[in-house]
Amino acid sequence: MLLKPVFTNMLMNVTNITHPTNFKVIKDTVARGLWVSIKYAKGSCVYLSPSKILRYAKSPESSNPVIRRLVRYVMDELVKYGYMEFMYRTTKRELIYCVHRNSPLWELIVQSGGPEDVFSFLEKVVE
Repeated sequence: MLLKPVFTNMLMNVTNITHPTNFKVIKDTVARGLWVSIKYAKGSCVYLSPSKILRYAKSPESSNPVIRRLVRYVMDELVKYGYMEFMYRTTKRELIYCVHRNSPLWELIVQSGGPEDVFSFLEKVVE
């Protein structure tokens, strides 16, 4: 007796993202989360994690570990190019990043008109 591959159908129904390779949706979510967190910041730096980015963006997928890992990839790319700084690891899965006021990313977000400008920046930086 053959079993039907039910797991793949269940995995696709977990998220609102239609396909895992639809990376523009992930970049748009990160752009919205970064814009909200930095635009309304009151201090000299902002501490962020992938789950915080998803909460700031009001994403319904904030509890999905696959989506959090994709957001973490975007944040790691920003660290690689010097726009963000890796601070520390809280648990096995949760990483904390920091954006300082003198960062070019902070300047871009403060001078931008909305998350669309941050999204176009992420399109250029993150592959």
